[in-house]
Amino acid sequence: MPRFRLKTLLILLTVACVLLGAWGWINARMDAADKAWRASHTAFVPRQKDWPSPLKNLLGDGVVVPPFDISEVQVYCLYFDWNEEYVWKMPADAQTMKWLASRWSLRKIQSPPTWPIVQQRRGIYGIEIPAWWSPRLDDDTVYYDVPGGSDEWEVAWHPTEEIVYVHCLFRW
Repeated sequence: MPRFRLKTLLILLTVACVLLGAWGWINARMDAADKAWRASHTAFVPRQKDWPSPLKNLLGDGVVVPPFDISEVQVYCLYFDWNEEYVWKMPADAQTMKWLASRWSLRKIQSPPTWPIVQQRRGIYGIEIPAWWSPRLDDDTVYYDVPGGSDEWEVAWHPTEEIVYVHCLFRW
């Protein structure tokens, strides 16, 4: 059985500490780079070409004119990576909401849901949502979701204000 001297043990312990410290430093730098990258992709989305696909698909190829004013649509990207998370707000009267429900295959929810994004004001990945995205969980609001699939849709329509609020998490 080999015998280790104290000097050898101290050298091995020092090497182990240096390697562990280097791993911790690299891990911290990777986390910082990841957070910076996410922050650079978390913002208001002004260009229609960068909007999420369900919203872009409403615009179509220019043949079908959507029954709402496109200039009033506000889109915010909460997360952009393998999964994409967006919130948006747009004008929607009763006719527009019926059109949206058929285009997006929305299903009406009877009772007010307990959506964490509305209650906590944060997206799935912890990004704070903008102040203008403010659906209410009350009896005057009509709620929808999209059954099946891996994507998560939360849609709240305020008939009196004629505004629809949408939260979508598109899973890879």
